[in-house]
Amino acid sequence: MFLIIENFNMIDPLGSKFDFENDVILNVDKYLSKLPTVVECRANEQLKWFPTDREDSFNIHYNLYPEMLNFYKDNPIVYNINNYFCRSNFDFKRNKDLKVDIFLGCSHTFGIGLHEKDLWWNKISEYTDNVPINLGLGGSSVEEHFIRLAKVIDLFDVQNVVWYAPHFYRYTFPDKNKFQTFNFTHKGEDEHFNFPYKEAFVRDYLIQDDYTAYYSWKHITAASGLCLSRGIPLFVCHRVEFKPEDVLIREFNSNGIVTKVVRFDMDNNIPARDMLHMTVKQQSRVGNHILELVKNNKEGYNPYNRK
Repeated sequence: MFLIIENFNMIDPLGSKFDFENDVILNVDKYLSKLPTVVECRANEQLKWFPTDREDSFNIHYNLYPEMLNFYKDNPIVYNINNYFCRSNFDFKRNKDLKVDIFLGCSHTFGIGLHEKDLWWNKISEYTDNVPINLGLGGSSVEEHFIRLAKVIDLFDVQNVVWYAPHFYRYTFPDKNKFQTFNFTHKGEDEHFNFPYKEAFVRDYLIQDDYTAYYSWKHITAASGLCLSRGIPLFVCHRVEFKPEDVLIREFNSNGIVTKVVRFDMDNNIPARDMLHMTVKQQSRVGNHILELVKNNKEGYNPYNRK
């Protein structure tokens, strides 16, 4: 069967009509209207804890490593969740007079286990003096990042889009008006979901570096088109080299409990409260690296410019 495009309607040889505008475009808008979220929270909430930054885990960790976590006893974290399920002190409403920078990424951008002031994107915001829009989402894929960008990019006067996108084996697809993300970060099956993928496809494709690189390239290229069409520079960073003193080396079990601290330099460094995410020094290292990228490449990433 082949399809013929006629006045934006698709007509197959059997005579049934498939209305491209109403059946595709409007349905996509329906999907996009439900911003992907992998956590159970309501809009406009102020949360003290946030997966994987759980109170029960913190209490266990504090009993084991009080000197490392005492900072958070005196300085508790607050997660402000706005109307777009993003970590923000204000709701996202159309305001084309507001100059902003949009920041995309996973939990490292959202900032699980860390105070907002310690997140990498602050260094870019301080440099540009634009209002930061944090679209980071824990456990998310690059496809979810693109979807979030598509929903927000026309709300404000966007000056820059900055994307910290480490390669993870995470894949997203729409499922009954919501998005489902499958996480193969550790090259194993995520036990939280029932997979639509057959085992051979997971083994031969989804946990292969070539395929996840292709998946990332596809959505980053789509995002660059979205930005280029609006004259907005896009900056993308996949990897940052850390120094040994930046990192908390630890072993943890399947419940996210750290069972052993192998190495941690406490001089001028603070671990994430959940002891699973980046330390404050790692966040600073990412911020400095991406800030240099922004300073030295004003035009941003352009896959269509192959000079």
